[in-house]
Amino acid sequence: MKALKTILVLIIVIGLTVNTACFSNVNTKDGNVKLTIYVMENDTFLRNVIRKFNSDHKEITIEEKIYYSDQYEKYSEDIQASLLSDSGSDIVVTSPVRIPMLSKYIDNGYFGELDDLYNNDKNINKDDIYNEIMNYGIYKGKRYLIPLSYTIDALFTTRSILDEKGITGLDSDVSWEDISQICSEYQKKNQKESQYILSNLEPSSLIRGLGNNIIDLENKAAKLDTAAVKEAIKLYKTINKSVIPDKVFYEKIKDGDISAILRNKDAIFLNSAITSPRNLRYNYSLLNTGIQPQIYTACTVENKISPKVTLFGAINSKCTHKKEAYEFISTLLSKDYQANNFLNGLPISKSAYEQEKDRCLEEKANNSIKTLLPQVDGYLERLDFCKIEDVRLFDLIDTKIRECVSKNDNDDNIAKSLQETAENYFKETVAAVSKNQSEAIDTNNSIKAQLSIIYMDYNSRIKNALRKCRELYPGIEFTETVFGNEQYSEMNTKLSTELMAGAGPDIIIFGANTFKSLYKVAGSGIFTDLNELISKDNEFNRSDYYEDIFDCGIYDNKRFYIPLEFSIPYFRTTDLTLKKNNIAIEQSGLTLDSLHKLAQDFIKNNDNKNKSLFWCNFGFLTMMQISGDNFIDIKNRKTYFNTKKFIDLLKIYKDIYPSIATYDTCAKYNSYTDMTKEDKLIMAYDFSNESPWQLWTYNSIYNGVTGDDMDIIPLTNNGDCYARIGDCIGINSFCKSKDAAFKFIKIILSRDLQKTSDSYGSYNLNLLLPINKQAYNEDINSYLSNNSSGFGSEYPAKELPKKLAEKMNSLVEKAKPEKDMDIEVRKIVGEALEDYSKGKASAEQTAKTIDQKVTLYLNE
Repeated sequence: MKALKTILVLIIVIGLTVNTACFSNVNTKDGNVKLTIYVMENDTFLRNVIRKFNSDHKEITIEEKIYYSDQYEKYSEDIQASLLSDSGSDIVVTSPVRIPMLSKYIDNGYFGELDDLYNNDKNINKDDIYNEIMNYGIYKGKRYLIPLSYTIDALFTTRSILDEKGITGLDSDVSWEDISQICSEYQKKNQKESQYILSNLEPSSLIRGLGNNIIDLENKAAKLDTAAVKEAIKLYKTINKSVIPDKVFYEKIKDGDISAILRNKDAIFLNSAITSPRNLRYNYSLLNTGIQPQIYTACTVENKISPKVTLFGAINSKCTHKKEAYEFISTLLSKDYQANNFLNGLPISKSAYEQEKDRCLEEKANNSIKTLLPQVDGYLERLDFCKIEDVRLFDLIDTKIRECVSKNDNDDNIAKSLQETAENYFKETVAAVSKNQSEAIDTNNSIKAQLSIIYMDYNSRIKNALRKCRELYPGIEFTETVFGNEQYSEMNTKLSTELMAGAGPDIIIFGANTFKSLYKVAGSGIFTDLNELISKDNEFNRSDYYEDIFDCGIYDNKRFYIPLEFSIPYFRTTDLTLKKNNIAIEQSGLTLDSLHKLAQDFIKNNDNKNKSLFWCNFGFLTMMQISGDNFIDIKNRKTYFNTKKFIDLLKIYKDIYPSIATYDTCAKYNSYTDMTKEDKLIMAYDFSNESPWQLWTYNSIYNGVTGDDMDIIPLTNNGDCYARIGDCIGINSFCKSKDAAFKFIKIILSRDLQKTSDSYGSYNLNLLLPINKQAYNEDINSYLSNNSSGFGSEYPAKELPKKLAEKMNSLVEKAKPEKDMDIEVRKIVGEALEDYSKGKASAEQTAKTIDQKVTLYLNE
């Protein structure tokens, strides 16, 4: 059984940094050292370091072998098997959990000595390293491992919970004896109380608390049949009566929200781990902002704080390029990496920790951190020296203690059983047989190609599609350029600039903000006509998709791109909210005329000037979208802004403007659902979260906030909904392997990649409506019977109402693409609208100004 605390750490980690392995090679042509690295696909931080390292070290290349989120077990098996093989792996960067018999790998000579490399590393300031943590990795007087991060076990609670339960007199750290006393006294005073004291507990935590000399891995000795251990067993028995049973505990945190333990008061203390400053507040993230957070640690008998290493680096003893391999490990020790990339533990670099701490303290909405960090600082001053641990041994100890306690064994017998367990473990040998079994894939297609692609790191759908393509067509190799989560503008600039220069990636994935003028780009010869590829493919069927949306990429009878997603204009609200405000709306939705009248009536009858009809993001450009009118003919360079139809639209907007909440007003609330709850908002326009998954999610949130199901009010014109197009995909006309690129397009358009999750259970994280009909129908139907939470909300999930699903079904079938409007045109309209809204120009003057400026733009 895996350690409970380890699982907790894994739950709270975003993008868990895990093990890597690589096979060194020297390219005989250029002398370049190549290292193949095993890495989890969702390990964003490690992968970013690899990219930067490759960029900075032209003579060294690290090539990734990717494992996906459902392949953790296979990954662990492969990395261990790789170490046992003759070729071996050059670099290992992993959690001790991934190599649970760690000392045995060192004993058998699988890891190389690092003393010379580390001691002579002038890039590392040794005074900036926590020496207590760095001691981990020294085994029998020699260094084999470089620790990179660590955690401290802690008990999380709040002052209000302690006061409510009458628990007083606790210092910042406590002994397990203190915790046992709390449990014993609480049980006596509250015999009918059903609340637990602790969320969970590893029996071995009490053994660890006795100091790191109880288990001597170097000499294969244990001191488990001793008076100190028997006392620890006695304490565990007392404490365990107040611990949430494992089955109940895992049920309560099945959605990964361990803060629910405190929020729902399932236990007085949440037994978790102190990780990075950024993640420290996680356990309090969904509690009320006014709480007074408290954390306690169980100190050792020497009054020390026992840390636990969560990530280390090492080099295989067979590695022929140890210096180059160590250069990568040294990079992971640098302050920049430690400060910016560690989410699974505290950085071993002191300055990195201070930098992260300062960042957190600067955040305004982070009051809990201001209380917690000084406590953590005190713990860091009393760290105990780390030693290598074998996770498997402590798992065996945990299992044995639980087994013996369940059978009511006495303390003497349990201690003897533990001693025997350890001695048997010392006799175990590392298995020499690898379990590395490749997954079966379709290798019938012998297509060979090299393709390039650019995308954002958060785009899980593209990542999942790449995985599927590699498995179906192993002969297709991809060169990926991946941008970080805050580099959206940088990616758009690179993509647009390179394509206009006749270069760029083979597969072009772009959004509404990528090109200043999509029409000009389409007419420049950048895109391949996809109709030529579709006509040759007997399996491709346009009827599988929403055809009106599907055809939006056709220019001059050529199909330059295909949309991957779209969104329909509608407002979110509830029947209860509408009735409370005496508003009646036809189920068919709102037209511009009825919207106009609704807003005028609201303004006239609204006595509460702090109440708004529409959320602040509803604006004039949205009204242009609703209208379905085409005010610009880019192809023929004609404009129709200086027309009665556009002027009337401006006047309608000005009339309804007072009913729209200001951005300053909206900023006072966490979300529009909170504003609705306080009866300050009637409807919220949302065009960015419309997939069946998001429809289900937001209905659950609305129900949790207001007590009523969500309703959607569509915006139509003559019964049509003019949909906004999301990400699109095309093929570069310079692509040398267009057939291969089209196979990727077919995969990303498939039901598997258009659904909420793919066939491996990995989220595609599709926020908009899928273009694939089957994917939409399967998702929408699944959520009609889904009431198991999975979206990280504090509100319980609720089955999607049939009424809501049916309304969305009718909308997607009649959706049409909105009229194209270049970024520059939107900018011109927005700037002119600002003067119009402030009364500096009339509707007629505004229309004329827009018409003139857009005409000039078209003729540039």
